[in-house]
Amino acid sequence: MKCLSQLKTVHRAPALPTALGGNGKYLQKFGNLESKTTNTRERTMRTFRHLKDAILVMTLLILISLLIYVKGRPQKPSSRNGLELAIAHWGTSNLSPSERFQSSEDFSRDIIPIPCHSHNDYWRRVPLLQALAAGCTSVEADVWLTSAGLLVGHDEKSLNLKHTLESFYIDPLVNILTHQNRNNNTIPLSISNETMRGIFDTQPSQPIVLLVDIKTGGPETFDAVVSSIEPLRARGWLTFFDGKVVTPGLITVVGTGNTPFDSVVTNTTYRNIFFDAPLGELWSKGATTIATRYAADNSLYASASFRNAVGRLRFGFMRPA
Repeated sequence: MKCLSQLKTVHRAPALPTALGGNGKYLQKFGNLESKTTNTRERTMRTFRHLKDAILVMTLLILISLLIYVKGRPQKPSSRNGLELAIAHWGTSNLSPSERFQSSEDFSRDIIPIPCHSHNDYWRRVPLLQALAAGCTSVEADVWLTSAGLLVGHDEKSLNLKHTLESFYIDPLVNILTHQNRNNNTIPLSISNETMRGIFDTQPSQPIVLLVDIKTGGPETFDAVVSSIEPLRARGWLTFFDGKVVTPGLITVVGTGNTPFDSVVTNTTYRNIFFDAPLGELWSKGATTIATRYAADNSLYASASFRNAVGRLRFGFMRPA
């Protein structure tokens, strides 16, 4: 029994340290893992702090660079030209836009005229003036004869008593050209166009086309248009035909839409409204006879609907008319 007990004791004695040793190793491994996790967290935090510092330094460098650039770059003249002032202050006071550039010595400084047409120009925030600021040499006005006079708009529902041909186009053009020719405000019809200054300071002789698209009855509306452009005619600013030659002016008025051709050519010795000839008719049967009807002394150009003359462009492909 004693031997057996001793044997049991001998057998059981090493088990206790083994068990204890196993738990110790487990705790040691767990402690090592926790230590590694703590180190990883600290390294991550240090990385974020370094990244934050780097972003802050880069931001400061960018701001300093911008300040140096803004301070060192050539400064744009603080004063805007007259046209920019008129557009900027459109409708902000009792002064009309055309009155705001009266004190400007450079109404259209830096504006280069280009062969560009402002279609449905009255839809722009500032009719006429924004087109001129873009360098457009042609503007279009759809006119309707009403009891209140010639109103400008795309259709009858959009008409407004304040949107007249005079307020949108005639009066501003008179004010602009009066300003441009302020040393010679009263110009007789016989004076040479070379002495007059147009809208663009960069090209003073560049004319402007005022395309009047008549929407209501032709003859009656045409007569109203003739009356409305009298201020331009009286100052000698219109392109005109004297029965022999066409004398270019600062403004060329062209009638389109319901403009009656017969009304345009009635006066054979003097006319200052020209016609938009139908391009499609010039290529139809009897075109030779028609071509003799439309000439440089009565038509400034010929035009046609792109869809009717050429076709429709859809998805990058042309469908012939």
